[in-house]
Amino acid sequence: MYYLLEGQSCASSGNYEKAMEIFQKGWEKTKDTSFISEICEIYIEQKEYDKALDYARKVIGKGSNASAELMYDMIIIYEKSQDYEAAYKAAKEYCKKYPEDEKGKRELNFLASRI
Repeated sequence: MYYLLEGQSCASSGNYEKAMEIFQKGWEKTKDTSFISEICEIYIEQKEYDKALDYARKVIGKGSNASAELMYDMIIIYEKSQDYEAAYKAAKEYCKKYPEDEKGKRELNFLASRI
């Protein structure tokens, strides 16, 4: 929890580099994908979609059990980088795993109109 609060504090004050360092430490110590999601969100905010995607893929590729938050971030990363087919595929997977999530359903419907 300490890493999450400290990292969010740094991010909210605009010190993204320090925030990402803190989130990375949190990830290394706990393997909680919330930290990866926080890093991805910083990259998304900075419109560095390729970095966000690479980072998320690296973690997921290591066999990490992706949280709902990280899976949803993947949809947004693909969408923002205008890879609508990949975003749609990720949204379908998300909705399959979390069928009651309304935001996931909305994203899936939106993306269906883009492909």
